[in-house]
Amino acid sequence: MKTDAQKNKAENLNLTANLDANFSLNIKQDFGKKIRLLRQACNFSQEELAFRCQMDRSYLGKIERGCSNPSLEAIAVLANNLGVAVWRLFEPIDNQKISTADGKLLVPFAADNSYFNPNLKRPKSRMFVVGERINTKYFSDFGQALDFLRSMKIAKWWRPNSKGAWGLVSAVRWSPLPECENLPEVEINK
Repeated sequence: MKTDAQKNKAENLNLTANLDANFSLNIKQDFGKKIRLLRQACNFSQEELAFRCQMDRSYLGKIERGCSNPSLEAIAVLANNLGVAVWRLFEPIDNQKISTADGKLLVPFAADNSYFNPNLKRPKSRMFVVGERINTKYFSDFGQALDFLRSMKIAKWWRPNSKGAWGLVSAVRWSPLPECENLPEVEINK
């Protein structure tokens, strides 16, 4: 006959086993979502990223769906080809933060390290352009545009590339707005 302490220990072990099983499932799915997000942010098809990583497209698809457990080497190759540090692949996607503890404004960063900032108004319209291609929004105010980006599951905004052509980018992380001499003061809308 089991004592109460033995019963509690057995129950705790069962609970821990269930939590570990759920965590294992979720981490693969979360990792896969992050890979897909970064791949799309880089404008790579599955075929192109798989080719760059020297892996089969179906294997990459399984990783993105959370159905495969990639090796450490595969994770490093994916990170390298997506242009991010390995640890960024495990960073949770959290776009609900507004500022850091020391009051620095958090803004979305794309995979190429470009970021949403007060200088991204379109030259002709003098508006910030945010949102999906099919649901584009225009804001004259940086704070309002940033609030809209926070409301999106994955923040997306339009910005010029190195050749000056405007394109859509997706957030891969939220970090403090870099301090630049030419950026105006920004009011934080909470």
